[in-house]
Amino acid sequence: MALHSTGRIDDLIVQLERLQSDAHDIFNARVEELRRDSPNAGFGALKTKLLAPAGPAVNYVEALKLLRRGLTGR
Repeated sequence: MALHSTGRIDDLIVQLERLQSDAHDIFNARVEELRRDSPNAGFGALKTKLLAPAGPAVNYVEALKLLRRGLTGR
């Protein structure tokens, strides 16, 4: 892939945003299930506990947007 293939970058951004949104929805639904068992637990604390084992991750959507901005100025 040529680095100046901004069309491909745009396609990847759309696909990653869709996947990221779906993943958020899945995890949010799971957190709501956990809150039914532990009503005093905060949403954020439960979500952090659920996601923490996955470790830190690169936000590829934002990284691609920065790359595109550097290539195209938009």
